[in-house]
Amino acid sequence: MNQHPQDTNSTSVKKTKLIFLLLFITPLFADAIYSLTEFRIGILYRGLAYIAILSYITLLPLRRYKTLTFLCFYPLILALGSSLFYGALTLGLTEAAKYSYPFAMTIFFLSKSKAFNKLTLLNCITNLGFVASLLILIPYILGIGKPTYFEGAYGNKGFFSAQNDISITLAICLVLSAYQYTSSRSTTSLVKSTLIALSLLVLGTRLAMISALIIPICFIFQLRFKSIAIVALTLIVFASPLYNIVADYLSFSAYENQKFETMSSLGDKGRITLLTGANRFFENRSIIAHIFGSGTFEYLNQTFKNLSFLQLEGDMKAVEMDPIDLFGQFGIIYTVALYVFISSFIIRLLKLPTKTKETKSIIIALILALLNSIFVGHTINNAILAPVVASLLSMATIILRERSKKNEYTTVGKTA
Repeated sequence: MNQHPQDTNSTSVKKTKLIFLLLFITPLFADAIYSLTEFRIGILYRGLAYIAILSYITLLPLRRYKTLTFLCFYPLILALGSSLFYGALTLGLTEAAKYSYPFAMTIFFLSKSKAFNKLTLLNCITNLGFVASLLILIPYILGIGKPTYFEGAYGNKGFFSAQNDISITLAICLVLSAYQYTSSRSTTSLVKSTLIALSLLVLGTRLAMISALIIPICFIFQLRFKSIAIVALTLIVFASPLYNIVADYLSFSAYENQKFETMSSLGDKGRITLLTGANRFFENRSIIAHIFGSGTFEYLNQTFKNLSFLQLEGDMKAVEMDPIDLFGQFGIIYTVALYVFISSFIIRLLKLPTKTKETKSIIIALILALLNSIFVGHTINNAILAPVVASLLSMATIILRERSKKNEYTTVGKTA
């Protein structure tokens, strides 16, 4: 008995919603659970999700995704190879999975482009931002959220543990939700954008504060007077929590002074200190390791050993500056390939003769992700941001494919 087309469509929608919940929303709650209980359920979740996606994409004709395949599988191959010399296979595979996860997910989305089309991926990103904003705003309003930095300083990260991770994620979500509102003028997208912007203000990191103020202004100036009035009315509705946010912000400068002093302290495992250890490691390793990488254990272990004179306590720790950590673990070829790959999408989209608001929004979002990776770090291996990066790369690919097909059709029409 043949299945009715309507039943097939209903099943497909249910599967898409389930995948959305598993890939986009589960990482938010996994991070919240870790923040509240220190139970690292996120590692288990990401491991299972990664294995499932990897098992699926290995059955695909990967010749269509040459660069993505390299970015996905090279860290795994290096982890297996380096374990023969240094051991620590579990650590190597865990870190390799973190970096290759967004690229494996990109292949998955592109292979399922009918289900995960541009509109679906856009909704996935903005819905992720909406849920994340609630996990910040509700605890903040109830007075049970965690301070972004320390008690008494400005900023509240709600139930999240890593403020930088959620800052860049929400900033990108705000770009896409603002675009969604300017395109649809729907109340739902307006509410999403407002809540995401407010959660960024509450969060209080520099990136979050700048994004919350600049991104809406950029999109508001593209709107007509009537739409600006609607946006203003919405802001008035949310004026009460906004007043508290502004009041709290007055203590921000005190935090900045203390943060500078803390990061300058040699006793703290700040990035400056860890970067010193990494640089000493780079000075002494071979050219072959520079090219192909040293593997996770050797990189982290030697970086930490180079700081033994400081008598630091705790486990080995990465510098958390993506270019440095990528170069240290996977070498110059992989690092350059990764950044050239992401940059190529930005350049190709910028070169399009006509750019829609959708295309411009994706360009802005990709630039934000790229700059955050280079200057702030913890972007490529960020579990919360991974589905967003994968979605942006997939949407960019779909746009370029559509434009290429349109150009081919136009050329054929002219020569016919």
